[in-house]
Amino acid sequence: MKTKRVKKQSVHIALIASIVMCFLFISKGYSSIFEITPIETKGTWNNSNEDNKIERSLPTIPISAYLSGNFINIQNNKPDCDITIRIICPTTGETQYQQMIPETATANILIPISNLPSGTYLLELTGPGNRHLEGNFHK
Repeated sequence: MKTKRVKKQSVHIALIASIVMCFLFISKGYSSIFEITPIETKGTWNNSNEDNKIERSLPTIPISAYLSGNFINIQNNKPDCDITIRIICPTTGETQYQQMIPETATANILIPISNLPSGTYLLELTGPGNRHLEGNFHK
């Protein structure tokens, strides 16, 4: 009786271990297929309280952007305001994508860019006050 239960538990454990191993291999394969490329942004991202203070150290920008396959991933370490995102074609000046992201959703933003034709684009992030970042990326 106990040997049947032990065998049944062993089969369950082996099945769970197999599923976990599959997920590990899939995620590793996905990360090697889609190279993650940082988008270097320039600008300032100060809130109104920081503008009135005397800066004693270099200002830090809490937002970083990465190109991964057909997506732009924007990560915000200090989500404290709404962010407007624009993707602009620099040769024509036309806005290819624009969306305002509410403060509650700005910690991690994923933007699909599969519908954009190949080329160089300008990623522009703006917020209230002196908050403006931009960087070029190539799709």
